[in-house]
This record gives sequence, C-alpha cells and structure tokens, in this order.
Amino acid sequence: MEHWMLERMHHWHVPGLSVAIVQEGHLLQARAYGAAAADTAEPLRVEHLLQACSISKTVTSVAVLALVQRGQLDLDEPVTRRLPAWQSGSGEPVTLRWLLCHQAGLVDPPGGCPTLDVVKVGRELGSKFEYSDGGYLVIQHLLEAVTGESFATLVQRLVLEPLGMSSSFFEQPLPPDLSRLAATGHDWTGTALPGRCAVYPYLAPGGLWTTPTDLTALMIELMNASQGAGRVLTGDSFSTMTTPPKAPYIGLGIFGGGGRYNHYGWGPGFQSSFTLYPAAGCGAVIMTNGDTGLFQEESLIGEVLEHLKGMYNWPPAA
Repeated sequence: MEHWMLERMHHWHVPGLSVAIVQEGHLLQARAYGAAAADTAEPLRVEHLLQACSISKTVTSVAVLALVQRGQLDLDEPVTRRLPAWQSGSGEPVTLRWLLCHQAGLVDPPGGCPTLDVVKVGRELGSKFEYSDGGYLVIQHLLEAVTGESFATLVQRLVLEPLGMSSSFFEQPLPPDLSRLAATGHDWTGTALPGRCAVYPYLAPGGLWTTPTDLTALMIELMNASQGAGRVLTGDSFSTMTTPPKAPYIGLGIFGGGGRYNHYGWGPGFQSSFTLYPAAGCGAVIMTNGDTGLFQEESLIGEVLEHLKGMYNWPPAA
C-alpha cells in the first residue's frame, strides 16, 4: 500500500498525506506518508497538525447541538433575537437550522467573509443550497453572544475535551509552540506556501488545526450517538444533524445519506475529508498538505478513499 500511496502522491504533487482508519467503531490504524514540507527532509508524522478547513463546520455543528440539548439554543429561533448586532438584510427570520445546512439564503461576497457586517441574505430562505462560510461566521458570533465565552474556549469545553481531541485547536494563527508541530501547506505544483499556511480571520467555518487521529474521535462519537451512546450528542441530536431540512443529502454541518456521511475541507495548501458509515462502525479521515484537486471527479483523496473502500469492504451508500 505504501508504494501505491507514494506513487499517487507524486502524481498529484502532494508532499504529505495522513490517514486514520476506523473499523468496528474503533481506531484501527493511523499512517502518514511523505514530507511535512517539500523543502525539508522532515517526514510527515501522524502527530503533525494539518488545517482541517471546512471540516471545522462539523465540529461547530456538534457544539451547536450540544447547546441545544442544554436548552441554551433553539434551532428554529430567529438568530437576530439573540444576536441583534447582525443585520441580515432580510425580512424573513434566519434560523440556526438554515444556517447549518447552507440554505439560509446567504451569498458570500468575493474574497470571503472576514467580518459579520458583510454577511447578508441574498436569496429567498430555503430556496437553494448555497455553501456559505459567512453563515458559520454568524453562528460563531451567536454562540459567543449566548454563552459569553470565546468560540475556541466554548468548543474546547463542549466538544474537544470530552472527546479527548487533545491535538485539535481553533487558533489562527497558531502560537509558536503549536506552530512547530504543524505541517507546511503546498500549492497544486507541490510548492510550499509563503508563510507556510493561510491564516483565517474566522474560526467556526474553517479555523481548526487537527490530526486524522483526533478526527476519528469525532467520527466515533457520531457513530456512538447514532446508537444513542454518544458522550456529547444524544441519539435525537444525531438524527437532527443528519436529517436534511429540505434539500436531500445536506444535513446540519454534515453531508451524505443512506448510511454514509462525510464532509470535505479545502483551503490554500491543505485538503481533507472524512467519511463514516455509522451502522457498520467504519470509515476514514484523509488529510493532505497539498492541493489534491478535491472537487474534481479524480483526486488524490478520492483515489485513496476508493482504495480503502475496496481494501476494507465498506458498504455502499443505500
């Protein structure tokens, strides 16, 4: 497998790839391949931190649902009741449920959404799936307003610490002691990014640094929650998370259906994905420090995932 993996990484100009595999509801193995940085001899290790990018949204959703379970939030309450500082630009009530599934009518401006004031409703509520980092920026501000805690502190308390995700950090930029543990990001040619990585002005949509091993703890939590045995989420919360409010296969901070769920993460220099089959207790996290062409039909991550499906005989989605 290692020879095949390194050959495909070379084909896609990806210096490093880190994988963790879950079987029977437990971490089976974690492996890293290639280099932490193309311009050094340092090998990529499973302990290296990588940017999870939009997989951050799944963690954010779990934190939201944890607060809903406590009665501190309501998925269907207008957000502006608890966050009056946000002017949505719409007469219709925007709710957490619509924000979490990217159907609140928000249209992100070119260049992204660095501040709350640029996040506006541009379409009819629930009319169309429109992937929105801005929607999760609104969620971040709402969580901070309701709890009085910083987003990073809140998610640490509600999600990361209970799940033992000790190598996961919502920090942008990373402080020096953690930066030394981080892999370098690379463009599609395999060239290191200036400054080693992008620095995001927001956390909830894409600010997570983590490892595949840590993300398997999140996957296992979702698997356990689907059976009513989660440490953070109840079975009802898992059902809510994986039930699309309108469009098929778009849940709250997660995608998929028919027994298979996933999320992707894309950002300059880093790409990743997780896929889980809750009923079968299996799945994988795949993270890279390069641009793999994630949203194309063919990509390094896509090839590795298909390879693992065949190797471990994972079930097809229904």
